[in-house]
Amino acid sequence: MQSTLARFDALGDRPAEASEMHYTQVHVPLAIELLGSVPAIVQYSTYVVRRQYDAVGRWNKGLGAWRFASQMILTPDEIEDGSAATAFPEDVRQRLAQDHRNCLRHLRRFDVEDVVLVSHGSAHALQRYFFEFERDDRLEADVARARFDAACEAVGRLALHAPGSRFVVRRGVRSEAETARLDDEGQLLTGRSLASSTMVGYLEVAFDSHYWAEPFFARNDVRDALRVAGFASIDGFEVAEVVGFDKRR
Repeated sequence: MQSTLARFDALGDRPAEASEMHYTQVHVPLAIELLGSVPAIVQYSTYVVRRQYDAVGRWNKGLGAWRFASQMILTPDEIEDGSAATAFPEDVRQRLAQDHRNCLRHLRRFDVEDVVLVSHGSAHALQRYFFEFERDDRLEADVARARFDAACEAVGRLALHAPGSRFVVRRGVRSEAETARLDDEGQLLTGRSLASSTMVGYLEVAFDSHYWAEPFFARNDVRDALRVAGFASIDGFEVAEVVGFDKRR
């Protein structure tokens, strides 16, 4: 199973509410229809950013991201007939890109490798957090990855026995998709990958509720674990998930 994670911004030439309305009422239903028809794509979720982590361990920073989306994709050896059918047929890629023109820009899509560091079983209602690690381009990729891994493992150790914690997942970026301009930058996925990416990975943390999460992230040892030298930015986002479909159920 392969995983992807994408991040993108609302359009800049209209109110954010207009992008949000089109995205939720038109684009997501379209994506569910198109992606759901592709046998290799077995799960699709969207996430809206509600709050952003600040310097004192709370969630009052001005938002620097709008939305994320994720997919889980079968590898060819996991498909029943053994075919190597692409997860993104050309017509699907083009139809989604044309609708991107109505609601989003600056799309960045990553193939990620997920490693579960903490798991305390499933829950129906989770509060999720994404921590995004982007290196300075002067920092070597291997060094950045080692520092990212160490930070994820440190947070995982601290979350292991924290009240209300559900899971911690290290989502290391393997590659970043190339995009092209339509009406705005980053609206079309070209089907190719960039030679390299400055995005090192994401740390996903889930708690039962804000009640347990907020004191955890305000702890000095957690804040220290999330301060890593050599990164252009390490941003934390509280997100709300909507599952478009999950064929594994």
